[in-house]
Amino acid sequence: MKRNILHSCGHYQERDFTEEEIARNLPLFLEKRGSCRACYIASQAPKKEKEFEEAREQEKSEDWLPLEGTEKQVKWATMIRYRFVKWLEEETEKQFKEKGNTPGVMNGHRLLEWAKASIDSGYWIGKREYFAPDRFLEEYANNASFRNVLLATVGLTFLPAS
Repeated sequence: MKRNILHSCGHYQERDFTEEEIARNLPLFLEKRGSCRACYIASQAPKKEKEFEEAREQEKSEDWLPLEGTEKQVKWATMIRYRFVKWLEEETEKQFKEKGNTPGVMNGHRLLEWAKASIDSGYWIGKREYFAPDRFLEEYANNASFRNVLLATVGLTFLPAS
């Protein structure tokens, strides 16, 4: 059932609610709480632009190979690659401090080298859910086709999730 919700930004937004959500008074709960989608996206733009500039600076300062693709693809892929590399550097450093130079740490270093040299924007965009920091280890352990590509292209040693 469709309802108009008045958001704190003053805009109305039509939303679809299930009967269960209406029974729980969810539409009333949402009234004047938070911004509409358009205002939320607009409020995030400066933050995203700042993060993009940080990504570009890191790419330049560490001599990453530039991504190839359209301007829009390059911008999107830059963010995916930057977030993944940032997470992987932190994880690899943490593992090194805890366990020393293990095969997992060596895999992390190989993967970092590969990520910084991987220039296909389409690949990063197409595999973005696999390279999401909160999903990478799960995908690596459980998704055989993704793992096999990494094993072949990056030269990783397979380490099952412990």
